Amino acid sequence: SDLQRIFSLIGQHAAEEFMLGLCGLLRERLPASSVLYRTGTHEFFVLLPECAVEQTASLMASVAEDLRTGVRYQNKSLLLRAHAGIAAFPEHGDQRESLIRRAKIAAVDAESADHATQTFQAGREEVFERHLAIANELPLAIERGEIEVHYQPKVSIQQRRVHGAEALVRWTHKDFGFISARPAARCQTDSVSCRLRSSFRSQSRREPSLS
Repeated sequence: SDLQRIFSLIGQHAAEEFMLGLCGLLRERLPASSVLYRTGTHEFFVLLPECAVEQTASLMASVAEDLRTGVRYQNKSLLLRAHAGIAAFPEHGDQRESLIRRAKIAAVDAESADHATQTFQAGREEVFERHLAIANELPLAIERGEIEVHYQPKVSIQQRRVHGAEALVRWTHKDFGFISARPAARCQTDSVSCRLRSSFRSQSRREPSLS
């Protein structure tokens, strides 16, 4: 998850050299029967045909720890945070596409919790698809004015009066119903966050009605 930051600092050519070295390091740490694929700038798939889930989790946690302690490059030690999602055949699927998708979902969960590894859990696919739908539709919801600011009174028990209010962002989704700020916040990009703050400030200028 740190590779893009490192690439921006060392440049594209040096980044490719670094990736070759990283692939070599991974190959040294993985069993001879494993298959290693690089599928993106900072993403790898590892096929481990002779490992059970527990063995895979232990192995990938060890690899992640090695990367966290530093990878040597041009006399420098580059620290990398690695997160591995694990999906097993046939427990988590019997098709390549479904296994890859569920491994990716588990990897996202591992990164969110800052864990080295996470095994796919039943039910997480539906939650992930829900978050994806929210992320896709949130920008349009902001443009359509569907994001509302609600004010929750803050009451002083000692003085027995309202002394302020907490502003809360709310969205009523056509399929998912009421969505609070926390699920929506997980799906924000920087640009969406800016637009959401702008909408929030616009609504906050109105006189709140407290009850």
